[in-house]
Amino acid sequence: MSDIIQKLIDDRQTLVKNSRDFLEQHEADGLTTDQEAQFAAMHADQEKLSEKITELQAAADRRADMIAQQDAAEKALSQNLTTYADRITAAGGIKTPDGTRQKLGPQEAQALALQGWMLQASGLDINDEHRTAAFQTHADLRSKDFSVKLNARAPKWRDIEAAQGTGSTGAGGALVPTGFVPELEQALLAFGGVRELSRIIRTESGNDLDFPSDNDTTNSGVLLAENTVDTEQDVTFATTTLKAYKYTSKIVRVSIELMQDSALNLPQILGEILGTRLARGQATAITTGTGSSQPQGVVTGSALGVTAAAVAAVTMDELLSLQSACDRSYRRNGKWMMHDSTLLAVKKLKDSDGQYLWQPSLQDGAPDRLAGQEVVTNNDMAELATGNKTVIYGDFSKFLIREVRDIILVNMVERYADYHQSAFVALLRFDSRLLDAGTNPVLHLIQA
Repeated sequence: MSDIIQKLIDDRQTLVKNSRDFLEQHEADGLTTDQEAQFAAMHADQEKLSEKITELQAAADRRADMIAQQDAAEKALSQNLTTYADRITAAGGIKTPDGTRQKLGPQEAQALALQGWMLQASGLDINDEHRTAAFQTHADLRSKDFSVKLNARAPKWRDIEAAQGTGSTGAGGALVPTGFVPELEQALLAFGGVRELSRIIRTESGNDLDFPSDNDTTNSGVLLAENTVDTEQDVTFATTTLKAYKYTSKIVRVSIELMQDSALNLPQILGEILGTRLARGQATAITTGTGSSQPQGVVTGSALGVTAAAVAAVTMDELLSLQSACDRSYRRNGKWMMHDSTLLAVKKLKDSDGQYLWQPSLQDGAPDRLAGQEVVTNNDMAELATGNKTVIYGDFSKFLIREVRDIILVNMVERYADYHQSAFVALLRFDSRLLDAGTNPVLHLIQA
């Protein structure tokens, strides 16, 4: 996989070189409309390769996670289920052609448990395989909802805090197949770019969560003479409150025929559809949400850093001024974020030595860089136009996303019973806020 990714990176680097050669060849006389279109097409080809590289890298991560999960599950089974064969037999386990009993693999058991849950809730027959899978995964097939845990694909280098739910509502810990979870998590990570940089907090309940902060930057230690009374200086704390707004994937109806067709990977299909819907909604909210009766977006929470001189353009000096305006303590982890069309304009910018500011990655896992720091594309941000906040820069780990427990998948079978359909909806409760005690960890550039 890494060889394939590196080949794509090399191909993209060739495209970058060609586009830069094209720009240098024509920029002295000014690009014509057709030449602008040619350069934009080159940029589009680069972005397609970038998306493919990101997709393959994510697939490699998902595969590694799934292998690790399977290894852990097999280890747990071998340690804790020493009398497994007897327990499966008592539960009506699966008979092989020779009359013996066999256990299911973790992924197979989880997939069959979900299928059994869908069939039973829809009034359809289930078989011994479904019962065995339910026994093995501790699933209650009579429950109306499942709790979809997202631990697997949370960013590896970021803490996930607070207690995890122990199970689905009324189900006592039912699991959803691993094929479903990565699709949901991947969809959430694929949109916008904010989530992958932020600090994610998961809590057991949806009560208001107060997150304290302080700004003690104006205070410092002072010289104290011998036998002199010391002075006091209190610390002033501020509080950021995270709520739990509910977002829905909207309802998806599934026919009886589809649920009965075990050849189809229904968990993956639902994971793609419902996860993508929730991801789009969350991506917009955590980018541009107003913060009033809804999550606060990172753009909304950012402070003014630089006002561009032009209506629909940015300069090298303005970008460097934005970077410099951010406190040094935040610049250590600083990153850029902008719309793809803004990035296209930035790719044409050079420093005083004629070197391009935008630096494409040359190896697997390395991000593109602008003025030495990572660039993240977010098409939920505004494009270059009057009054728009088009570029943000800073330490995105100060942006908090609070999620309540897990995504809940609900079966609404009664509503569409006369159509011989079941209906499923995914619900996610979350909020987001920029943790800012007055030192402005994220700044924006606004157009004139």
